[in-house]
Amino acid sequence: MRDDPEAFEAFLTEFDPERRERFRRMRDDPATLRSIMGGNAPMQRRGTPDEIGRSAVYLASDDASFVTGAVLMIDGGRSAGA
Repeated sequence: MRDDPEAFEAFLTEFDPERRERFRRMRDDPATLRSIMGGNAPMQRRGTPDEIGRSAVYLASDDASFVTGAVLMIDGGRSAGA
């Protein structure tokens, strides 16, 4: 979609002006794109679908049978400093 200007602009119509500008910067600036895609968690990367999925499987498994009322933060350490 980044290579199709019309499709990109159509996509942007769903967002507020600030987010539109962020998407445009991401499209136009390789350093910004790397920064956003790298994530802002202490681990300096985005989580993978497999990592999220394994956490969900754990919670649905017998291994978590004694887990109640807990919040499992799967965010690469982002919330640790909050």
